[in-house]
Amino acid sequence: VLETIALIGSEIGELAREYIINGYCDSFSEELADIILRSLDLAYWQKILIADNFKTVVVTWNKRGHLEDILELTIDFSKLVNSVRNDSDNPDFKRYLITIILRAIEIADINNIDIENAVRKKMEINEQRGTRGRLL
Repeated sequence: VLETIALIGSEIGELAREYIINGYCDSFSEELADIILRSLDLAYWQKILIADNFKTVVVTWNKRGHLEDILELTIDFSKLVNSVRNDSDNPDFKRYLITIILRAIEIADINNIDIENAVRKKMEINEQRGTRGRLL
């Protein structure tokens, strides 16, 4: 569990790096897809039924903008890490994991990114080069 959580953090870091170096750019969609895939992979391994839980999570934003959106993801990630320290069956763990997925989808939506297509493309790339430990 901790390794997969670290990989989610790595993807959020890559999204932040892309923004800092290049500003908002095309690679945003690939990094958002990575965040979603890593999070879905973790949900699968923890037997979290995403569709059932989407309805129970409401994403709130303190402030909007590219940098602020990345910071909100980072805050949710830190909450995810802290929740799993206690127990991966902790309801907060599920809530923060789902919040990360929903937030990534909303960031894509607000930036007119076809996230379904980005995820599909990323899965094709992963299939060609190997999933590097991911199921998806």
